[in-house]
Amino acid sequence: MKIALINPIFSRSHGGGENYPLDLARALIDLGHEVHLVGRLIDFAPDGAVPHLLTPPNWLRFLRPLYFSGHACRFLTGQRFDFTYAMNRSLGADATFLGGGVHGHHLAMRYPNMVSRGLHILMRPVNIVNYHLERQLYQHQPNPFVVANSQLAKSHLMRAYGVPDKNIAVVRHGIDHAVFNGEVRATYRQAMRTELGITQDDVAVIFVANNYRLKGLPVLIDALGLLRGDVAAKRLRLIVVGKGKAGEYRLQARHRGVADQVRFVGPSAEIQRLYAAGDVFALPTQYDPFAVVTIEAMACGLPAITSRDNGASEIIEHGRTGFVLDSPRDADELADCLRQLLDKERRLAMGQVAATTTAMLTHEANARATLAAFATFATIRAGG
Repeated sequence: MKIALINPIFSRSHGGGENYPLDLARALIDLGHEVHLVGRLIDFAPDGAVPHLLTPPNWLRFLRPLYFSGHACRFLTGQRFDFTYAMNRSLGADATFLGGGVHGHHLAMRYPNMVSRGLHILMRPVNIVNYHLERQLYQHQPNPFVVANSQLAKSHLMRAYGVPDKNIAVVRHGIDHAVFNGEVRATYRQAMRTELGITQDDVAVIFVANNYRLKGLPVLIDALGLLRGDVAAKRLRLIVVGKGKAGEYRLQARHRGVADQVRFVGPSAEIQRLYAAGDVFALPTQYDPFAVVTIEAMACGLPAITSRDNGASEIIEHGRTGFVLDSPRDADELADCLRQLLDKERRLAMGQVAATTTAMLTHEANARATLAAFATFATIRAGG
């Protein structure tokens, strides 16, 4: 099958939204399909992929999504593909990937106060452009087809735009198990714990995010503060991984009396080394359609604590492979989960089951499920 993947950026040096299309392209090529990449920046392409570089105007930065969507539409009109798949909010493709979730819901979670949300939209007019493209995709198209990465994202889309259930397929992300696996602990653990100043008796909690506030770092620090009087909990060490302004969170940690338990290490190109150093993964995110770092950590043998507002929580069996928080803002609930994972035997047992749980989440499985979704959509479109 000749498949076009449409995304503004295909890159290994950006975030998950730019990496995932490359992982999907590689898996589709390995399954024998012809894959074309359509983007405005393609700084990496898997062997066998055919790149198509678009050059939309760059006059106003906030209009970039609109410019790219228009150019991608015109490009697809002049080409012949068996299936076209937009990995962003571009119009004109056979199906759209809902990787970042519903934009309005994302903003509501990030800015619960309506006044601050309105000010943010006014200060960043790209939000208006994203709203416009979403409405064009999901409200004004007569029969939109969507691949969501979680039931959570699917439910938000149905509620916001009324897209029919049959038009939405849920396809969960996969990971590279050659990179993320239980063996990384044996390979990297001791060296990384020494480098990070983590002792044998410490319990290292790994937090990975580039948006510290949205992904729950404040409540995680508050939870450590609530455990300050617990002698056993003094062994907890929070390792903060990713890009972000650490100053205000260092200050928060000092105010909570846990500054000596929190360390900021910045972004990492080999995140599996940090999972190896860890004992627990925690991401009490306010909203994430599917945080892939959750299943990466679980594959490396870490029990995961995350919120119901993370689509990856659908993989977690509460109390057996990790804990799913009812509220991402409840520091008491999070503190209780951390307290339970101070028990080494329980922690290790949960981590072993967590690794087994993620074994089926591979790039190949993701690609096969995506192809199955394409086939279903084609049947519905044909009236079958």
